[in-house]
Amino acid sequence: MSTVTLGDITHIYNNDGPGDSVVAVEDFSLTVEPGEFVSVVGPSGCGKSTLLYIAGGFIDPTHGVIEVDGQPVNGPGTDRGIIFQEYALFPWMSVLENVTFGLKHVSDDSSEEIEATARRFINRVGLDGHEDKYPKELSGGMKQRVAIARTLAYDPDVLLMDEPFGALDDQTREILQDDLLDICEGTNKSIMFITHDIEEAAYLSDRIVVMSAHPGTNKEIIDVDIDRSIEHDAVFKTDAFLEATSKVRSSVHEEMVIGGHN
Repeated sequence: MSTVTLGDITHIYNNDGPGDSVVAVEDFSLTVEPGEFVSVVGPSGCGKSTLLYIAGGFIDPTHGVIEVDGQPVNGPGTDRGIIFQEYALFPWMSVLENVTFGLKHVSDDSSEEIEATARRFINRVGLDGHEDKYPKELSGGMKQRVAIARTLAYDPDVLLMDEPFGALDDQTREILQDDLLDICEGTNKSIMFITHDIEEAAYLSDRIVVMSAHPGTNKEIIDVDIDRSIEHDAVFKTDAFLEATSKVRSSVHEEMVIGGHN
């Protein structure tokens, strides 16, 4: 398993005109330990997604370093899997073909072994029996399950997730949250999770990072210590959950006032 380190990250978007530079993230530092689930929350426009793209190697920071196990990140890599809010499935491919697509590019296994791996992860996310369906035949929750299976199939040590459940209805989101926790427990992956949903962050996370208003930096880190072995709805009524969400909500609200979002 891997440690992800973001050290003093600053990112500036330089637009075409003079004086149009935008500081999206400033002096942000965070370490995600092996097997740890860390959520990042904050006001709109604070740079949450920018951070995730930097961690994924899709954007180079203007200043600072991003490392996985002490090795600098210089671009996307199979050690990091990224899951977006948009499902990004190939519409002309079946569920099985979507999941095997990435595997074929990173694995030396035979076609039979690759298909067996894909089917195992399709089953793991609860889509057995749907292997031959196309994205247009799937609900939003099922599409996101395919995206998760596709990423897990090539076994990255790190999962980077950008509001993956944000477009789903409440019931589907709750089911996938529990599925994600089960998957994490079984794989011990390090997870950096971007969300605007404070309850979701508290339910899933070991720690929650609250980012300041634009430009974004880490204002506060809140530890979450809740018993997730009890029923989903019961977790939301525990003192530990209520305390964590209250702290995060208050901290985010302060930044929204500062940033003029209120």
